[in-house]
Amino acid sequence: MAVDELRSANPRAELVVDANQPLSGTWDPDRLAQVASNLIGNAVVHGTGRVDVRVARRGDEAILEVHNAGPSIPADVVPRIFEAFERPATGMSARGAGLGLGLFIAERIVAAHGGKIEVHSTAAEGTTFLVALPALPPQPMQSPAVDANPASTRFAVG
Repeated sequence: MAVDELRSANPRAELVVDANQPLSGTWDPDRLAQVASNLIGNAVVHGTGRVDVRVARRGDEAILEVHNAGPSIPADVVPRIFEAFERPATGMSARGAGLGLGLFIAERIVAAHGGKIEVHSTAAEGTTFLVALPALPPQPMQSPAVDANPASTRFAVG
């Protein structure tokens, strides 16, 4: 899982994951792991230590939220944040000076899956990236099949 790799690479970061609900969809797991890795990695680099990752269902969508309490993304950058080579010019440390392709790639992958990605960032609330993907309907819990007529059960002895 992307979180495990990021925990190993960033032992000082506190990654808190809330994902207790099974979700499924017609997704490429490797590409979605790349999206999660890009978003969580950015939150680790630009945050203040704690990154909250939440996976949940909202109606017919699977939701991934990645939140950090670091400096906000400048308001003039937010409309272009998913464009190639876009990087905030202020508030960036040398460790966060990437090529500006991670969010662009994440947006393309999410769009290819029929989903959407957005960001909300303020100084007071921190930064949250939200990915919404079409999900398959929840599957009811399956119980083992029990035959109501025990006489119809056959055993092969052999």
